[in-house]
Amino acid sequence: HRDQARDMAMRAAREKASALAAAVGQKIGKAYSIAEDVPSRSFAAQNSTANSFSIDSDGSASSEGTLALGLIKVNARVTVRFELE
Repeated sequence: HRDQARDMAMRAAREKASALAAAVGQKIGKAYSIAEDVPSRSFAAQNSTANSFSIDSDGSASSEGTLALGLIKVNARVTVRFELE
């Protein structure tokens, strides 16, 4: 499930970058930097939503909610930098 959460975070990063670049009349090019953010124990980091996705053990994606018994919540957060065209 970690791979799935990471893939969804990467997809979200690309979509967000494309939307931001379009707002200034540009397109994104190739990614030149990709980093998976290491989880922190701080409260602020646990509640951050930028390019962050959760995948429950049943395969469903969620951005927030309560953790049910028997489910494991998997989070992935990435930082991707793209060239602008």
